[in-house]
Amino acid sequence: MRVTPLDIQHKQFAARYKGFHRDEVNEFLRLLADEMAELLKENASLREGAKKIENQLQEYDELEMALRDTIMRTHEYVATHSENAIKEAERLKKEAAQEVEEMVGEEQRRLAAIHKEITDLKSLRKHFREEMKKLIDSNLGKIESSHGYSF
Repeated sequence: MRVTPLDIQHKQFAARYKGFHRDEVNEFLRLLADEMAELLKENASLREGAKKIENQLQEYDELEMALRDTIMRTHEYVATHSENAIKEAERLKKEAAQEVEEMVGEEQRRLAAIHKEITDLKSLRKHFREEMKKLIDSNLGKIESSHGYSF
């Protein structure tokens, strides 16, 4: 059975010959009852505080678990997106290299066509010169034979 401050205050002791001084005992019991009441209030307050701290600790544990989960998901997200970004960069690099290769090939074909055109023009110029020279020589020959000039 638990003793309460009220039990202490109402406790009656039987009187005996040469017993304790009743007023002193009652005063001491009153002091004990007051002290016990204070201790019980303090104990209740401490229990309430401990319960609040326990609840906060549980909230912190839940928060910690949520943060760990978030961190783990973030790591997974970063790993996935980093991998995807690397793949995309590689794909873009290959596309760019292919485009450059196509552009270089096209420019080489254009250059070859220009070289062929230059060669054709040189050949045409040579042929034109030869024909002009023949025409001039032929006309000079006609002039010399008809007028008796020698050039």
